[in-house]
Amino acid sequence: MLSTGRASDITEPDDEGDLSTELSGPTGAGGEDQTQLQIRLTPPTDATCFAFDFRFFSEEYPEYVGSIYNDTFTAEIIDTDLTLSNDGIVTPYNFAYDTEGNAISINTVFGMTPDTETTFDGSTPLLSAITPVELSDDENMLITLTIQDLGDSIYDSAVAIDNARWFTDPDCEAGATVKEDADEDGLPDDWETDGLDVDGDGTIDLDLPAMGADPGHKDLFLEIDWMFEAQTCIWFICWGGEDFSPDEAALADVIQAFADAPVDNPDGTTGINLHIDAGPDSVMDTTTATTWGSLGRGNAVDHVEDLGANVNGTFSYVDCLGNTVNYNQAYSWEALDTIKDANFDDVRRDVFHYTLYADTYGGSSSSGISRGIPAADLIVSQGEFNSGDGFTLIQERGTLMHEFGHNLGLRHGGNDNCNREPNYLSIMSYSFQLVGLRDGPSDGLLDYSAFDLNDLDETSLDETVGLDPDADVGTLGTRWWCGNVGQVSDNAAGAIDWDCDGSADETSASVNINRDSFSSTLTGHDDWANLRFDGGAIGQLGVEESPAETRDVELTKEEAEELGVLAGMFDVLLDAPATALLLPGTDERSIFFSLTNVGTMTDSYDVQVTGIPVTSGPDDPTLIASETAVLAAVVDTDTIAPGLYYMEVAVISGGLSEVVAVATIEVTVPDLTDPAMLAAAQEALDDLEDLLPGTGPDPDTLDQLLDMLEEGVRPDPRVALQEARDTLADLEDSKDINNAIKAFDRALQDKRWVDDDELASSGGSSVFAQLQQAVRDVERADIDPEVADAVTMAIAGAAEDLLDRAYELAEEAGVSADVLAAVAPMIDVAEATAETGDPRAAMGMYQDAWDILNDAMS
Repeated sequence: MLSTGRASDITEPDDEGDLSTELSGPTGAGGEDQTQLQIRLTPPTDATCFAFDFRFFSEEYPEYVGSIYNDTFTAEIIDTDLTLSNDGIVTPYNFAYDTEGNAISINTVFGMTPDTETTFDGSTPLLSAITPVELSDDENMLITLTIQDLGDSIYDSAVAIDNARWFTDPDCEAGATVKEDADEDGLPDDWETDGLDVDGDGTIDLDLPAMGADPGHKDLFLEIDWMFEAQTCIWFICWGGEDFSPDEAALADVIQAFADAPVDNPDGTTGINLHIDAGPDSVMDTTTATTWGSLGRGNAVDHVEDLGANVNGTFSYVDCLGNTVNYNQAYSWEALDTIKDANFDDVRRDVFHYTLYADTYGGSSSSGISRGIPAADLIVSQGEFNSGDGFTLIQERGTLMHEFGHNLGLRHGGNDNCNREPNYLSIMSYSFQLVGLRDGPSDGLLDYSAFDLNDLDETSLDETVGLDPDADVGTLGTRWWCGNVGQVSDNAAGAIDWDCDGSADETSASVNINRDSFSSTLTGHDDWANLRFDGGAIGQLGVEESPAETRDVELTKEEAEELGVLAGMFDVLLDAPATALLLPGTDERSIFFSLTNVGTMTDSYDVQVTGIPVTSGPDDPTLIASETAVLAAVVDTDTIAPGLYYMEVAVISGGLSEVVAVATIEVTVPDLTDPAMLAAAQEALDDLEDLLPGTGPDPDTLDQLLDMLEEGVRPDPRVALQEARDTLADLEDSKDINNAIKAFDRALQDKRWVDDDELASSGGSSVFAQLQQAVRDVERADIDPEVADAVTMAIAGAAEDLLDRAYELAEEAGVSADVLAAVAPMIDVAEATAETGDPRAAMGMYQDAWDILNDAMS
């Protein structure tokens, strides 16, 4: 940055009046306030051209357009030779000249525009200066950059320079040209076709074409980071934590709203391509479902319960009536800057808006905040909504589009700070942010205003004409207030009973219909036709320095409740766990989640589950307002294959006939035939049982998990018996071995093995008898003693497992404590006897204990 005044002023807001700074120092060419910078460059050996991008800013605009004594900017090569001739500047070495050979000033043929978002009143479009490479005597390239006033020191000007680069074009011609932006989205065409080489090393740092940029179609880019706190986990069982990651369905809806925008493009189509990077796994192209992959930078950041704070100072804003109002407290963006600096790639600064999904900020229950109007940073904060469960899909998508709208230059009244105007049909109004626009008889439409509707004079409202009889508002309705009572109209084009007296026939009703403290004339606004694409540093070469503090006037939960716009007619909160565990072989198991009707009307829901085989899906409930239903997807764990499943739950509202909630649950089905996995499950069971009250999952969930784990990790006696039987079958035939195999087969074929609980509870004497017979046959057989020991120990282990389960079932059945006290030591002695090498004696003891338990349970 170079200036005829203070270079740092370029990043300040336009509140200085006529900025004029007289510098003390050298002057040149008969001018004043000269600032000059010389740079000596060593070009690559194959470089034929040198170029840089720049914008010229001036406080002389528009008062002195056409004057001869103006500030000028020049870029000279080889040498510097600035002279004044006939009140004009002569610069034979200058290559930053317009198409008529003029040095850059407010009189350039490229033109100047107001609303620069800097302290200066006018600026050129983004320009590019280029020159053939010419070396000075020292074999380097000398570039001299000069900005100065001619003949006076009145009013300051500045230039911002960036993106210096080399070319190998053999047809390089000197001069300055406008950086073409055919689709007027703030991103120069060459950025969208070639990408950005931010550091000038010849390598593309930001591959916009690969991200979907199109110079013939308007593009917007948004990166989302989100706060995250890891859950506490025991094995695959997790609870707690915080996850403020965006809802992919909500992002898809916002992307679609921009795609449907009534905005023309050079390619002959309408709409705006909104590219939202919410991490490598998020969708980059909704038409092909391509994800961001290695191009993605969105990621989780550490959870902070309340981000940043308000700071005291002297601030001001323009109110609904156009008056300047002072205030003394604003939100400081310092905390967000710390997160952004650590997580936002600097090469994205000129292209991407930065969004943080947060818990809360500044001690507020606000839904979010933008860094300015326009801007390039915003916060979406949902921590206080729905009892701390966060936004519904409709609330989230509306808030994201609302805050992003501020980034794009929109206010709560479109072009003014009036709020809740019935003739402003936009998600930017608090009337519609969280509930959506009124579409016929229901809420939920996501859109900016596409109409500049007639003014409404609150002191003289014509009820017979509605909002605008000449506007094609389609099926849209609107929302207004009579006193503190909210009202809705299903037909904004029809007559509206503004004063709520039961008829809509007055032609001069006087009502405060937007629930503020004064009567005024409310105006409409066409949002889509007036979007600003250059907020913050977007397309600005990093010139714009974002404000350090912002007035926080965004919608809070309490305000939304008071206004009656917290949720629409048909809205639902889906509360589902992030993860679930199913153990194979534990019969039918349920994955639970809940639906709460947070809307104002009774609604029926179609609940769809995909991604995992279910034996029965959840019920399709009908819920009155504020009612909650706990639903379940039932999975047959005896048939599902081990693996990782992603179960998606989609809820379709009957009132809206569209998806209003989506959740994805990561379901793990471990392979318990793997000894290590089985051991981990057993350890998890022990750890969960040792949890102190209130330190783990909620009690109901914990009970369900413990039940499943106890059943899942319980050894299946048949596995060890079958292995022992197969061991014998591999030996050389003998009468004793064959008899033992037959005894094994008779034990394994008992029909009650279909459910080992049935076997354990209804008597397994015949099974025990066969196992004892097998022990005797093995002991008689002439086989390797080690093999015989392994087989008999497997039999004793299976008997012990069966008896342990029988003991558990006896406890559950309420068998007397005396019986249980008698049996427990018998089991311990039998186990010890087996371990000392006498499985036949152990089998007898197990049989005796089994008989006592069976008698007691029968």
